[in-house]
Amino acid sequence: MADDNTGKKPDYRVYTVVRRKGKDDEDRSNDFWLSLGVGYVHGDKQGMNLLLQALPIDGRLVIRKYEEKPKEEPQGL
Repeated sequence: MADDNTGKKPDYRVYTVVRRKGKDDEDRSNDFWLSLGVGYVHGDKQGMNLLLQALPIDGRLVIRKYEEKPKEEPQGL
């Protein structure tokens, strides 16, 4: 993903979690974490810029610490 033109790596990844039906209402193993963008913390640590390539249908964003290549999508919330 392109950065914010500063050359700095992002601090966070931004996802939406697409709920998929499982065996029961508690089963979250079929949820799909869709990457929407990245976040950069401000220099004063009082906020961040989010660079999104899309918006979630339900309006819910999940922000997680950035890893260069996620080993696998996060499980649960």
